Amino acid sequence: MNSKIAKIAVFICFVTINIHLNAQENKVVIPLEEPTELDPVSVGAALVSSSKNIKKVIIKARILEGYHIYAYVPPSDPYIKSKVGIDVPNGAKLVDDMETPISNVYPGKSNLLIYKNEIEFKQNIAVNNSIEDNATITCWLYYQCCNANLCLPPIKKEIVLKLNK
Repeated sequence: MNSKIAKIAVFICFVTINIHLNAQENKVVIPLEEPTELDPVSVGAALVSSSKNIKKVIIKARILEGYHIYAYVPPSDPYIKSKVGIDVPNGAKLVDDMETPISNVYPGKSNLLIYKNEIEFKQNIAVNNSIEDNATITCWLYYQCCNANLCLPPIKKEIVLKLNK
């Protein structure tokens, strides 16, 4: 699947899915497709209002059992470290550091760190009143997914979220 098709598929998938807040646990539920052997990482995102001018972007990934993506790769290893990004429009800015998930040590390589199963990245965004009505935030995850026998080519998945004032 080429990168452009992956971006469109992810965007369409998450535009049509309702994202809701579970009030009992105060936890955002982000529906994700089940990962497959052909696409072992599914990615989604949600935008939650913390206050009138502060929003929180939550990027969630579900990684197929037996697969992983890389949290940290030493310079001597050939793997590709995952990168997360959030592109904000004029009138919005990233606030504080991004909250990242806890990584795991790759078996037998104490300096190689991986993510597996379900992970979440969280980032606060300050929004001022000058933001346009139809403004969007683009979230993305760039990663290389591997299992014990093979590594897939790196891919970038993007999700576009509508930013309401």
